[in-house]
Amino acid sequence: MTNSPRLRRTRDGCRARASPSPPAPPNPSPPSPKRCASPPPGQLGEPLTGHTTSVWAVTAFRASDGRALLATAGLSRTVHVWDTVTRQSVRVLDGHTDSIWAVTAFTAPDGRPLLATAGHDRTVRIWDPETGDQLGEPLTGHTQPVLSVTAFTAPDGRPLLATVGHDRTVRIWDPQTA
Repeated sequence: MTNSPRLRRTRDGCRARASPSPPAPPNPSPPSPKRCASPPPGQLGEPLTGHTTSVWAVTAFRASDGRALLATAGLSRTVHVWDTVTRQSVRVLDGHTDSIWAVTAFTAPDGRPLLATAGHDRTVRIWDPETGDQLGEPLTGHTQPVLSVTAFTAPDGRPLLATVGHDRTVRIWDPQTA
């Protein structure tokens, strides 16, 4: 019985044949998206690329037409809306003045999908991901960066948002009246 070469996982998640050569020296520059010969086990297709800086937040939601979409955000101060079938960024939402720490999806009373983002600029912003419009003025009140946002339903059925920040507060918002 002969030994077949073993597969190893590279630092970026790609599969490669084990080799006796020493590893390459560490690269001080940030890694760029790399295409693998085949994606790692469990990963569906190639990574979605389009952000120009670090990505810190992701949420999934359904468009009005039923398509599965993702919204991602991070250091670039923008939100990318991705079509999960075409794997393309279909819209970029721009409005924060500093990095975005969190994004969540919720449903408006009229059934439209909406997004809420929380940023280092101390604001929470509400977006219509299908038009790219920011809805209303930013929600302000945090005195330090807003780190997380989540959506929940009030007892009367209204969508509400909860945020937390570096100012050590938890705030509850009604996006319809803000």
